[in-house]
Amino acid sequence: MEKYYSAKEAAEEFDLSEKTLKDWLRAGKLKGEKSGRAWRIADSVLREYLKLPDPNEELSSKEVMEIY
Repeated sequence: MEKYYSAKEAAEEFDLSEKTLKDWLRAGKLKGEKSGRAWRIADSVLREYLKLPDPNEELSSKEVMEIY
């Protein structure tokens, strides 16, 4: 099951500014769903946008070296 974050939760989890995340969402750079005043952002969407590996997938040694 996909994990979703609020803008505040995502900012804390990925060490980003909440304002920056909301700016990206408003500009359409980052896909999210808005419910009333709150944004919901899928973990997979954030990881893809930030070019972070999926923690559920195993990486090859080459991919590990590229990260570090």
